[in-house]
Amino acid sequence: MRAAASVLCLTACAAGAPIAGDPAVDAADPDPDPDPDPDPDSGPGPDPDAAADAAPELPPYPPLDFEPIGSFGGLGAYLHVPPAMGIGEPRPLILVLHGCWEDAAVHAANSGWDALADARRLYVVHAEETAQIQQCLDWWSAGAQAGGGDTAALLAMIDAVAADYSVDPGRVYVAGFSSGGAVAINLVAAHPERFAGAIVHAGLPFAGYTGTDVGTLSYIFSEHDQTPAARAAAMPGDGPYPSVVAFVGDADSTVHPSYTRELVEQWTAAHGADQTPELEGLLKPDHPGHLYRRYEAGDGRLLIATITLDAMSHGYAVDPSGAGPDAGGAASASLPGKPIYGKDVGLWSAYWAAEVLGL
Repeated sequence: MRAAASVLCLTACAAGAPIAGDPAVDAADPDPDPDPDPDPDSGPGPDPDAAADAAPELPPYPPLDFEPIGSFGGLGAYLHVPPAMGIGEPRPLILVLHGCWEDAAVHAANSGWDALADARRLYVVHAEETAQIQQCLDWWSAGAQAGGGDTAALLAMIDAVAADYSVDPGRVYVAGFSSGGAVAINLVAAHPERFAGAIVHAGLPFAGYTGTDVGTLSYIFSEHDQTPAARAAAMPGDGPYPSVVAFVGDADSTVHPSYTRELVEQWTAAHGADQTPELEGLLKPDHPGHLYRRYEAGDGRLLIATITLDAMSHGYAVDPSGAGPDAGGAASASLPGKPIYGKDVGLWSAYWAAEVLGL
């Protein structure tokens, strides 16, 4: 039986006190106690890299900063290799997918994934779409949802990097915004065995819409409510599926915020779980409008976590003017004449996603 939801923040968070069970505690405490749950899928816990850090130092790969590595099914690819990535030392990889009206360089500049990768020693692959309408990665076609098209090209991108670098195959993640977030869900739904987790901003449920690029516009702007069972029935297999961290701005007028609720219903129902969060409260006590919810399987494994961002429009959360390790990202880069999608709301989504997933 699933435990009742735990309300983290009522009076305590209003007073600015850290709350037990809140990921913010880990950021505030420089020497946190290990997670008593030994299951590595249940969230932040003991550092999986402790043994590697204690091992003899390995010679490093030459660092790379946004290095083009070729074309994959028409998609461009750029690789970031932090300093001190030891040859032969398995390290996580994260595939980063931009949204419409962005390119890889703009999204990299705003999202801050490369800076986080330098701090946590992660390989980063930035994918880039140039041919589709408004530079949107294809999430809508039947082929892409079945594992072909852009989905297949992105897997080939990961394989190419893994062939040349010591990528840990059990710690491959994907992060995407808007159309990139929908593609991230396509990837982990169609190929759950290839990923440890997904991070989406302004995302969509899997196969909520299948059709043409132009037809997506009438879909994303408005609410399309379905039952959890109907959403789960759209999933391509029996699971289990990787953990998801979903960010949503409650003032998003481009991708309707209700789609994050639909994604929660889909991910929980696909695992036979209900839609009651095991944990609910503030991610950061000093930002009382940003609400964190965590949904778990019966064994405590994270299914999906959501972070609802108060008054945020279509974009991804950054905190360029903050202080401490959870400050980062930018809200300055854009394509000519296009919006800036990095939104300074006092919360760096890349950092907090990594905390929730234990990256």
